[in-house]
Amino acid sequence: MGAPKVVVHNALRSTRGGILEMDPEDLERNFRVNATALLYLARETFPGMLEAGEGALLITGNTAATRGKKNFGFFASTKAAQRILAESMAREFGPQGIHVAYFIIDAAIDTPRTRPLLAPDKPDEFFAKPSAIAEEMYYVAHQDRSAWSFRVELRPFGEVW
Repeated sequence: MGAPKVVVHNALRSTRGGILEMDPEDLERNFRVNATALLYLARETFPGMLEAGEGALLITGNTAATRGKKNFGFFASTKAAQRILAESMAREFGPQGIHVAYFIIDAAIDTPRTRPLLAPDKPDEFFAKPSAIAEEMYYVAHQDRSAWSFRVELRPFGEVW
């Protein structure tokens, strides 16, 4: 099929609980999905992008990648590793024409599954629209090389942050 132009890494594994109560294997499993899978994806897609001299790898993350919170240690630490791996990729492969960007999505995303699960009583403004997230990712994937973004934060206008 040729070299991919744009690849999106949207893998997520999150286990929550106290550091002393959680099974260390859960940390390993989170790491394999949140960080190691990103490495495998890059190793599979970058050679074609390098040959083409262009391409974009967009990684979805969240604020857990920037801070640790009670009961989120296993998740946050692996999302932080994912963010740092992505930044290393951006610095190594950007000069070779591959745009790597990390999206911190600080929001509940409005899907048929998340709305009833997370906040069934919240108004539409509480949620981020999948189409709006996709539009921003499309824009970043097609930025002029003279002004590439790496870390992009998205949140609904009403989000208290």
